[in-house]
Amino acid sequence: MKSVDRLTWSDYAGVVYVDDDYLYVWDIKEHNECSLKYYKFGDGEHHTQLLQNIDYQWEEGLMCKIMMNYNPHKIENSPLRMKKKELVDVWGEKDAEMIDKARGRDLLLLLENGDHIAILNQQERGNLRMKRYKDNIKYFKPLTQFFNHENLWSDKQLILYEKYSSLNIYNPQTLQLQITLPFPHFRIWDMQWNLQHSQLIIRSRKHDYCLVTHVKKT
Repeated sequence: MKSVDRLTWSDYAGVVYVDDDYLYVWDIKEHNECSLKYYKFGDGEHHTQLLQNIDYQWEEGLMCKIMMNYNPHKIENSPLRMKKKELVDVWGEKDAEMIDKARGRDLLLLLENGDHIAILNQQERGNLRMKRYKDNIKYFKPLTQFFNHENLWSDKQLILYEKYSSLNIYNPQTLQLQITLPFPHFRIWDMQWNLQHSQLIIRSRKHDYCLVTHVKKT
C-alpha cells in the first residue's frame, strides 16, 4: 500500500520522469533558481522521501546519470556545458558520445536500466532525446514524448509522439520505425495502453478521445 504525502513545488515545476517507486521533478523557483529533485515514494510504513536535491547552475547546465538497477537509484552528476574531451574525461567514451549528440540547453538525464539506456531533457511529460538498446541507438527530434515508464523499457513496442506531427511505433530492440500514424490536428496529452484488446486510448488536452486499434490483415 502506498502512503499519501503532500509534495510542495513551485508553479513552474514539472515531472521529468516517474515510475512505480521514484519521481524526478525539475523545479524552477523565484529568481530562476532551478534544481532536480529526486524522491522515493512512500509505502504503508514510510512517507515519501526527498533523497536528493541537485542545484542547477545556469552557466554550467546539469548532466545526471541515473543507474536504475540500484535501490535506491544511484545518481552521478556533472556540468553539461563542457567540450566533448571534457565529457569523455568525466563520463567515459561511450556515455560522452551519447551525451554530446543528445544534449540541449539546460538539463539531461541519462537513465541506465539493464540493456536499455534513455536520455531525457528537462521538459515535462517525458521528452526523449535518445534511446539505446545494447548496440542499437536512435536519436530523436526535439519534442518527442513517451507517456509511461513501462513503454520506455518495454521489449514489445516503443510508442512515441512527435508533437504536432505523428504517433510513431518502433521496434524496441532494433529501434527501427515500424508504423507512423499522422496526428497533425490532434495534440496528444495522455495515452493509455489496453493490453487485453491491443488498443491505445489517446486523450487530447481538451479531453477529446481517440482509439487506436490493431487490425489484422486478411
